[in-house]
Amino acid sequence: MCIAVLMGKYSGLSEKLIRLREATDPVAREILSNREIAKTPLQSTAAAATYLCLFLHYFGIGTTWMVGPIQAKREIEQLLNVPPEWIL
Repeated sequence: MCIAVLMGKYSGLSEKLIRLREATDPVAREILSNREIAKTPLQSTAAAATYLCLFLHYFGIGTTWMVGPIQAKREIEQLLNVPPEWIL
């Protein structure tokens, strides 16, 4: 079995407000810069995948984490009909 993990693009209200202030507010620019470093949605998705692996291991199912297939990201997204608002 292969499980493709998808991540939704974050678009909460605070994100929208910060983006509106980005051009004129140095604090907003700093917040956005820090978010690029931390990549919170990616970290949350990776944590979820890790817990999925741990959960499966608990039930005696072996797992492995593979990032190699990301080299075929576009092709995999097309094959799985991934909507544009989601990221493999």
